[in-house]
Amino acid sequence: MDHEQNSLSRRDLFGLASKATAVGAIAIAVATCGDKGPLCSDPNKLTDDEIAIRMSMRYAQKSPDANKVCKGCAYFDGSGGGPCGTCRLLRGPVNPGGHCDSWSAAKKG
Repeated sequence: MDHEQNSLSRRDLFGLASKATAVGAIAIAVATCGDKGPLCSDPNKLTDDEIAIRMSMRYAQKSPDANKVCKGCAYFDGSGGGPCGTCRLLRGPVNPGGHCDSWSAAKKG
């Protein structure tokens, strides 16, 4: 049996561990949502890039500050008509009551 063909490289193993950690973290956040509004970012429907961006910007389904929610952010678009909106930075669906580190107040007027 050829040992090299049946084993993972350290790079492969690190990549798999990183993806599993990212999906696990988002799955835990989603599972603990409770009454945090609509589930807009199912980790099973997000790409690896979308997951990485959300983790790096510390996206949360529910904002800890009622004055800084996605629907009040300059990057939010709620024109889709459903319970979720989209974010130009996170590149995908977000909860209107959510929050991330890149939140910026929408200009009024």
